Amino acid sequence: MSKAVYTERSATDAAKAQEIALESLAHPRDEDLEYVFNETNKTLEDLVEKAAGK
Repeated sequence: MSKAVYTERSATDAAKAQEIALESLAHPRDEDLEYVFNETNKTLEDLVEKAAGK
């Protein structure tokens, strides 16, 4: 299995994806959408942190 490489680009992409996910909060949502948002946000936060070397 290859190891993922986290670059500045992947951090930028993840941060942009996180912005887009946050925009979804301006719209009506239900339990399923809340779950998807939370899981997406956790994943994107991890990517941003790994790319930043935290």
